[in-house]
Amino acid sequence: MGMDCMGDNPQSKQGEYFRANIWSWGPIHHLICHYCDQHKNVFGRTLIDDETLTHMSVNDGEGPADHKTCEILADYLDSYLKNEMDGDVLECEYGPYVCTETGKFLSDYESGQASETRRAYRVDRDHLQEFVGFLKECGGFRVY
Repeated sequence: MGMDCMGDNPQSKQGEYFRANIWSWGPIHHLICHYCDQHKNVFGRTLIDDETLTHMSVNDGEGPADHKTCEILADYLDSYLKNEMDGDVLECEYGPYVCTETGKFLSDYESGQASETRRAYRVDRDHLQEFVGFLKECGGFRVY
């Protein structure tokens, strides 16, 4: 399963389409929600309303409809990539663990016993940078 982001008014080929599998969309969506909350705290207004954010977590065809919102979000994520992201992979602090050797999902108990584990929900720096490029060029988007 994946999340297909379709640009509403693409300015270039890069803004037409962005795809993330369910495992990488989780941390991307988490960052979007984080920066929407931060934006509201600083500016007193919503960047993307809660209902739209909820629908963006599934393939409901919702998303920010205007270019300005996407530009602001791109700036937040770009700043995160340059100033806050440690390493080349962002792992969410929720969701199942996976054994790095076998790729097998682990129970909480098994994850405590295994020597090499990682979170299943993760996105690498390059994929997140690709999403930033999409945001800058999409003119608004919907998640299908």
